[in-house]
Order: sequence, then structure tokens, then C-alpha cells
Amino acid sequence: MQFMGDLESKESSKEMQDKILLRDKINKTVALLVPTMHAQLSFNKLANTNMISHLDFINALTKFHEKLRLDFYPDIFDQKSADSIDWTQYQAKFYKPNRNFNWFEILLPTFLMTILMGTIAIIKLKQL
Repeated sequence: MQFMGDLESKESSKEMQDKILLRDKINKTVALLVPTMHAQLSFNKLANTNMISHLDFINALTKFHEKLRLDFYPDIFDQKSADSIDWTQYQAKFYKPNRNFNWFEILLPTFLMTILMGTIAIIKLKQL
């Protein structure tokens, strides 16, 4: 029943992922012009709480569940006893996020906006 539900929701899951990716792309584009938004998105990326990290977690979880399903379903449907399974091969798993980020990409928009605002301020001060 769980597997059939997964199959049935596969298309809507793909649509959701596409929307999240589009939203992330638009947010990054807008954030190039809005320093506070860029800072927030950068902090989210550093903390692995951004939408891409969320999608990575969901994909890793899906693969983990698929592996468990492929391991256990044959035994369940062959009506094997739980004692026949080697439980030592199943250890607790912990998700390790992908921690790749580019400091240049994170700092450049803020640096450029600071230079732009500083230049405007200097021009305005000279006009006084």
C-alpha cells in the first residue's frame, strides 16, 4: 500500500520539486539586487536550511526508503520470520548534507552593493 502511494504521488512530487527549483532560481536572481534577501539566502545556504538542501534531504530519504523496501519486501512477501533476517547489517543512518558553497558567490553581491552605495554616498557628499 505504501509503495503504491509512492508510485501514485510520483508525478506531483516531481512537479513540487520543479516549482521549488524555479522559486529558488527566482529568489537568487532577485537577491542580487536586495542585499538583505541575499544575506538571508546566504545564511540559509551556510546552515543547510535552504530549499536545495531540503530537496537533497528528500532525495536521500527516498533512496534510503527504496533500499529498505528492496531489502525487506522479498522477506515479507515470502512470509519469512523476523528471526531469519540478519539485523546486524541494519545500522542507524544519519543524513550528511552536502556542504559545498562558494564564498565568492556569497560575498560578491554584498561587496558590489557596498561599493555602489559608497560611491553614491561620496558623490552626494561632494555635492553638499
